[in-house]
Parts: sequence; C-alpha cells; structure tokens
Amino acid sequence: MINPKAIEAMQRHLNEALNGCQIESGWPLYQSYRSTFLRFSKEALKIKGKWLRFTTLFDIFIEELRTVMKEYFPKRDEISGPLTNLLRPETIDQIVKKILGTVESIPRSYHIYIPLPAATLGVEEVAFTSDIALIEIHDKEKVPGGYRQRTAIPFSLDSISLEMDKPYLRFASTGYAGTSIDDSAYESALSKFKQFVYLGIMFKFLEKHEVLTSLFFGSPHHEAIPLDLEDPEHLKAHAQLPNNIADLIDRISIVHDFDVMKEVKESGKVGIEKLLHNQLRDPINLLTRKNTDILSAPIRSAVEWAFDANNTENPTVSFIQTCIGLEAILGEDIDQEAPLTATLADRCAYLFGSDSAKRKIIRTNFRKLYSIRSKLVHGRVITLSEEETNFISWGNKVLDGLIRKELASIRE
Repeated sequence: MINPKAIEAMQRHLNEALNGCQIESGWPLYQSYRSTFLRFSKEALKIKGKWLRFTTLFDIFIEELRTVMKEYFPKRDEISGPLTNLLRPETIDQIVKKILGTVESIPRSYHIYIPLPAATLGVEEVAFTSDIALIEIHDKEKVPGGYRQRTAIPFSLDSISLEMDKPYLRFASTGYAGTSIDDSAYESALSKFKQFVYLGIMFKFLEKHEVLTSLFFGSPHHEAIPLDLEDPEHLKAHAQLPNNIADLIDRISIVHDFDVMKEVKESGKVGIEKLLHNQLRDPINLLTRKNTDILSAPIRSAVEWAFDANNTENPTVSFIQTCIGLEAILGEDIDQEAPLTATLADRCAYLFGSDSAKRKIIRTNFRKLYSIRSKLVHGRVITLSEEETNFISWGNKVLDGLIRKELASIRE
C-alpha cells in the first residue's frame, strides 16, 4: 500500500502540472508543465520505479489528457489557451484521479500475445509452463478481449483484436503495458519470448527459415497485444514489435514430424503436451525456474544474448553479443585478478575437449575469438575481415554447446 503522504505529494504535483498547462492547437506544451511534472514523476518512481520509467509516466499523463480533450473538443486542433480556461476544475480533478489510479494499480497482471504468422498449430492451446503457452483461436466467442473485425488502419484502437485461426505465443507478465514496447510488461514477455524461441529452435520444436524478407516491401509490422487480466473485457493497447523480432516471427514455423503428429492426432491435446514436454524437457525446466534462481540466471542470460546474436544483420554486433553470451555462461565467480581470456578459454577447453590436443585447439580458437573482440570493443577496428567473420560461426557453436551442457547440469 502506498504511503498517503506520497499520494498527497503526487496529487499536488499533478494538479500543479495541469493547472499550469498551456494548450496550443490542441497539444499540451511541455515547457508549460515540465518542472511540476518532473516533481510528480520523481515521487511516482520512488514507489513504482521497478515497473515504470519517466517516459511511461509521460505517456500515461498525455493519454489521459488527450482522451479528455478529445471528448470535450472533437476539433481539438483548433483549441489553444490555458487548460484551466478550457476545462472545469472538477474535470481536471478527474484527470488527476485517473492518472493516480493507474499509477497505484501498477504492477498489473497481463497476458501478452505475440503472433507466429508463419506457423500452424492445429489445436486450441498447448501449455509449456504456467507463464508460456501456444494458442490458436477457433471460436469467435473465445477470443480474449472480445472479437472484432480488424480495420485497414494499422494503429487504430478499433483494430486491436486477436485473429482467428492464427497461432500466438502467450506470456504471463506483470508490470505495465501501454503503447511502448519498452514498457515493463512487454520487456518481461520479450525476455521469455527470446528464451523460448531460441531453445525451441535448438531443440527442433521450432524452425527458422532463412529467406529474404522485407527487402522490397519494408519492415514487417507486427504487434504485441496485452490483455489486462484485471480488466479482461477490453484490449486497450498494443505495441509494435522491434524490427528484428517482427522479421523473425515471419520466418518461424512449428516442426511437424508425421509419425509424431499421427500419434498426436490420436491422443488429442493431452498427448501433444506430453510429447512436447518430453521433447522440450530441458528448456521447460529452465523456463519454470524463478528468475532469482542462481543456477539458471547465467543460462537465461546466455540464451538471450545468443538469440540477439543470431537475429541481427550486423556481423560486428553479432560477434560482440556472442562473446557476451560466452562470458555470461562461463564467467560465474571469475577471480578479478586472473586474466579473463585465459580463464574463459580454460573453462571452455575442459568442458569440450576430450583430450589435451583438442583442449589446445579450443584454447587457441578462444584466444583468437577474444583477440578480435578486444579490437572491436576498444575501437581498433569497426568491421570484421572474412577470416574473422568465420569465428562468429565457431563462437555460436561453442555457445550452443555450453547452453546444452548447462541445461543438462540443472536437470531435475
């Protein structure tokens, strides 16, 4: 529960911000309320900073003000002047209460839906963990948030709806989900998305097709759609996915083995989950562990860096991300006095090398990898030669192998 004095301070600063706000051509001028809004956000972030940023608070403030202005002034582009001259005091008080109510309600619980437009599921739902499921909606009456026909306007609120007969990955998440993909609930969902998709591809449940996309047609447009579980009747927001993820989901399919699918067809949903839980035993074990679990945290971090490294078009960035992934999974409890490269190379060599000759080769390759990394991060080079680019592939294979070994080591 929020301290009443903190609520009182936020309320005072919000009132000051709105009472000092100037409107020009229907738009609030930031400089007119900047200082008082900053004081409000400082108070709010003391309490809710785990789930909110300044930019999120600003979006909430502007959205509530814009909603009221639209209600009272349909042609608000023609409206200018002090807000206190345009709205009644009680209306301004309602805006303050609405903003405070939103802030106080955070963290909120959500289901975040990310589409897989190139995949086919064929059943209504397969749950992998309590937080992660694949769904495909076959009945209009069962569309979360209510079914509505999508409009031709991509950013129209009227178009927010989950589509029929198309698979979605559903992630349980907490925090706040507005219209920015940087909002905390989306961040949590995207973290789980990266882990699930990367491990799904590694364990051959998902397949990534290497095809040219968006070369002539521009970046694909896909949204993450949040369902607020405290208000599940309406979908009120959506956020455009980052370009690399929007491009990726257009190329992901679910791998179908005909013998397995025959058994699945005969056994139904329970059979599907049983088969997939067997196939994805190690990934599911990782994903069901708490984020605070000290054994799984380095693996999660390494998986996310591996995902990023494999889904960027810039080979230099990919190279550095691969190295960070290796450090995440190899670098636990490294003595700060010991040379980093030598320690990591030794750990990698003894994990993979079955004899002294193979360990020597691994050490040599690892030192070469980190020599290239050093040149990049210290600015001595900005691009990779063809020979150096080949080490990306070697580094990725090593990182994948380390992830598999660590997943097996925490197997229950």
